[in-house]
Amino acid sequence: ADGVDELHARSGAGLSASSMRPLKRPRPDVRGRAVFHSNTELVIERWRDLARHGRTPGRRALHPSAFPKLLPQVLILGRTGPGDYRIRLAGALVAEVHRQSDTGLIGRDGLADFARHDRAALRTALETSRRNCEPVVLRTDALWGPTGAELEMVFAPLAGDDGGPDRFLGLYQPFGRLPSTRNPLSPQF
Repeated sequence: ADGVDELHARSGAGLSASSMRPLKRPRPDVRGRAVFHSNTELVIERWRDLARHGRTPGRRALHPSAFPKLLPQVLILGRTGPGDYRIRLAGALVAEVHRQSDTGLIGRDGLADFARHDRAALRTALETSRRNCEPVVLRTDALWGPTGAELEMVFAPLAGDDGGPDRFLGLYQPFGRLPSTRNPLSPQF
């Protein structure tokens, strides 16, 4: 779908809901491209504006502050080695989904709260995204609040000072009503 790899994660224990169900593919637009939430599209478009000649944008070029209204939904994953992704920054909504404070997530394994069978697929998707210099979009259910929530997540690779991709800018985009006792969309950085 226009160069964006899609992984439709199945539900499982942990961050993914315990009732397993495959998620529907996003519907295509008139050109056959997958249609994502407008916030997901915004992150992808900004990333593509900065990607030049198949090269990953530098991490300083695409800062989370470029999306002020989305800051609570943003996270940064740092890649410390193949398949090892540590949380470097987490907005309030991301922290709430992971049932942690935003500072409690810093340094934690960014994939640890996903079901075991989803972690391998997520690692593969992130490594493929890094290798192909393309964002990856995922859909999953999260155990969040009394009813749970469907999330669309985008992870866009960012290059470090040496030019190699070592970080991901991520966005958690919930669908439907937010199952929260407080408003996670108010900035709390």
